[in-house]
Amino acid sequence: MNEQATSFYGHKESGWFWYDDPPPEAEARPADPAAAQTAAPPSGPTPMSVEWLRTNLPVLRDKAIDQPTTDNVSAYYYAQRIMMDKAQVFSDKAREVTTSDPLLDENLRVPFASAAKAAQLRNANESKAAILAAVAAKAGLWFFHDDTCQYCESQVPIANTIARRYGIPVVYISRQGGAIRGLDPSIPVKAAQGRFEKLGVTHTPSVMMLVPPKDYYLIAQGFASLTSLEDRIVNAAHRYGLVEERLYQDAVPTSRGILSADTSTSGEVVDWNAPEQWVPHLKKMIADTYGIGEVK
Repeated sequence: MNEQATSFYGHKESGWFWYDDPPPEAEARPADPAAAQTAAPPSGPTPMSVEWLRTNLPVLRDKAIDQPTTDNVSAYYYAQRIMMDKAQVFSDKAREVTTSDPLLDENLRVPFASAAKAAQLRNANESKAAILAAVAAKAGLWFFHDDTCQYCESQVPIANTIARRYGIPVVYISRQGGAIRGLDPSIPVKAAQGRFEKLGVTHTPSVMMLVPPKDYYLIAQGFASLTSLEDRIVNAAHRYGLVEERLYQDAVPTSRGILSADTSTSGEVVDWNAPEQWVPHLKKMIADTYGIGEVK
């Protein structure tokens, strides 16, 4: 008997309709509510958070540009609106915080009011003049000159003013060594004799501050106006410790309240991962730089 017949007669007790229907599929079991409650939250940043917007705004913009449908363009601009509103809320709170905390209010450093600003400017100019007069006893200036330089002649009146107004010793170093037109007769002129190369002066006019016995500082390369040169002398004097810190802060108000680069290594043990520790620490340090004592 062939294989097909054997298969048929093997089911003869089932009668003619021996073929059984397949068992019904198991019904889907309802989800367990408890399991749904304990399901892990979706990964990624919170929708409409700054992190989410930073990632998705470019995507929404590109999609709106490539496919400028009403839905795509609206989606982009609504997301952008959320970001702008967040920025406005932050800006309002930042203004509140910085204007109520004197250590964060730039008005303490440079007054905003016109009258106060004018008074500070007058005080700054007086302090600057005092520094420049003090420099005369501790440092001098070398002006580097070249007869072929088109701007060197314009530097001469400024050198004359510096020497006459503040009494700072001035010497002219001339590449050619000859007389210089318009230079105050009291200002000596010396031949270069290799000083350009030795001191690294490559442009004229240039101005160098010399601090005996051996320090020198190139404070200007190229033409410098009187105001610019005065400021550079004041800054160089501060760099070399030729001026009291308080007097320098009066002359340069924007230097007040500036923390040094070693803020994190001031000696006090601070957990820089805990704002509740390092914010009071920085407050104390900034208050010290202003000289206003403890601020809560």
